[in-house]
Amino acid sequence: MKFAQSRGVIICAAAGNYAPFVTWPGVYDEVIACAASNARGGTWKYSCRGQAVDVTAPGESVWRATVSKNGKSISYDVSRTSGTSFATTITAGVAAMWLSHHGRDSLIARYGRENLPFVFQRVLRESCVNFPGWKEGKFGAGLIDALRTLQAPLPEGDAATASGMRTRNDMHPEIDRGGLATFAHLFGLNRLKLVRPLAELLRVNEEDVEPVLGAIGQELAFHMATDPILYREFRSNLENEHAMSLDGLRASLSSRASFPLRTQMTDQSPAKSKIEIKRSSAPQL
Repeated sequence: MKFAQSRGVIICAAAGNYAPFVTWPGVYDEVIACAASNARGGTWKYSCRGQAVDVTAPGESVWRATVSKNGKSISYDVSRTSGTSFATTITAGVAAMWLSHHGRDSLIARYGRENLPFVFQRVLRESCVNFPGWKEGKFGAGLIDALRTLQAPLPEGDAATASGMRTRNDMHPEIDRGGLATFAHLFGLNRLKLVRPLAELLRVNEEDVEPVLGAIGQELAFHMATDPILYREFRSNLENEHAMSLDGLRASLSSRASFPLRTQMTDQSPAKSKIEIKRSSAPQL
């Protein structure tokens, strides 16, 4: 994505459906993360939401073309469906119109190829409108407005990277590393609030949480992000002042975990980390 952005490519991605956090790759600053609204101008209740969302666009009960096969016969039709993928395609369409309206070559000459995606992101966000159900920090800058985006004045050349636009973040891989930043994103909490429960889950002292996560955190985050039952069980522990036993969660994780993660959770000696600090070959985000 960094390469595509450096070549002037505007990248849009779905915020995600049904999950309580913004999914990858929408979480990256190079990407315009799109949540979904409905025809009434409200939010789609199954749309992912959070700080990483940039904009919202129609995504509930959207008409789309369909193709079905019955024997040797192929039928073409239209039907309604929902999802943040449709909000993404609408946003991408606005981006295409904006490039055509101003001329991509002219924009590149004015801002530089690598800055073009960030300029569009800024103009798009500043052209959004509030809508019923919109909440700051949940649905981005608001509902996209194609006409306002096309009519919006272009920023001055030296303002292309001003504060009105999401900051280019060369450190964004931190959110992928499986450390506290990853879990803070998944559960929408301050990192410090995650130290104690993660230490208990991994059977280590709190000061050992970050280095241990450096070895097996990506796999642990992968399992929690892709299994709603595991996710809800750990969240219930986070929300309970008197933390419940994590034995059940450990047992569920152990049945699918790699050897390093399974060993870390099942070893009965919590005094220090037990695994060699190296990357696991297990699934990663």
